[in-house]
Amino acid sequence: IGELPDGTPVARYCFIHTLYQNVFYDRLLATQRAQLHQRVGEHIEQVYRERIGEMAAKLAMHFERGWDHGRAITYYHQAAENALRRFASYEAEALARRGLELLKTRRHTPERARQELMLQMTLAMALMATRGFGASEVKRTCIRARELCQQLGESHALFSALLGLWRCYHVRAELAAARELAERLLGLAQGGDQMLLMEAHWAVGATLMCLGEFTPALQHLEQGIAPHDLQPQGAYLYGHNPGMTSRCFGAVAQWSLGHPDQALKETDEALALAQEVRHPESLADALYFAAWVHQLRREIEKALERAEALIAHAGKHGLVQYVAFGKGVRGWALAMQGQVSEGIQQMRD
Repeated sequence: IGELPDGTPVARYCFIHTLYQNVFYDRLLATQRAQLHQRVGEHIEQVYRERIGEMAAKLAMHFERGWDHGRAITYYHQAAENALRRFASYEAEALARRGLELLKTRRHTPERARQELMLQMTLAMALMATRGFGASEVKRTCIRARELCQQLGESHALFSALLGLWRCYHVRAELAAARELAERLLGLAQGGDQMLLMEAHWAVGATLMCLGEFTPALQHLEQGIAPHDLQPQGAYLYGHNPGMTSRCFGAVAQWSLGHPDQALKETDEALALAQEVRHPESLADALYFAAWVHQLRREIEKALERAEALIAHAGKHGLVQYVAFGKGVRGWALAMQGQVSEGIQQMRD
């Protein structure tokens, strides 16, 4: 005997072995299976309506097998978002892809375009963790999301799509394209949401820093940090905290302008904030920039310590780009300690 969320007692049956279940399942006619899946899905919706988000993956499976693809796509997106919130990026990628595959069975309507947009945005976030920000697939996904935003007139989603595309161009060092996108982001954010404005200033500042325009970069990055009371308590768009990442890029700009102590202070503050928000990618960002600043200051042991911590943390959470960042700094540190061949191999890896 089991119990439903509303307290209703129900009889439950378990097979001794899964093979028995599979045999009986396969003996059902395809139409019977579809009808049963549809009924089960509808029953779960009714019984678990207060906690329906928790059941998204199960509902997606039932409605897909029940040939109710519209509802299945909606639940695949919700399940993928749930996976992202648990930092299960590979699972989120698989769920978003399944939703997009089912979309191919739907006729082209504005509703279909909206569903695709949501799935593409979710897929982009997952791919940044599993493939790296500069991966070609990330670029294609963000470009498709941008096309859908323009088609639907979705201004808020357009900002997210452009920010994802900016991260891709930025990491690929396609800085002319990155600068153009960053300036467009700033234009979109003007007079709107303060959080979007902080994101835009971060994008402009980070781009200018990479172009060697350190003083104007710092001016924008400072606006990505303040006001402190508006900082999100976790990650915002694409898995980062704008105040934390603005401090990180600001640290490198400070060092480049000849202020090594201020650079170290910025990374210490970024690390403290990253540990406070308890978000894997934010902490990875902060550890990487801390390692980089120690490298710039020629503090070999400290750079190696931060790089080792980054590799372990990023490996645990499947953040492939940050594992590579960590190995780059670790390779430099080993070479500086006299382990030249091993250090070079780390950097090649």
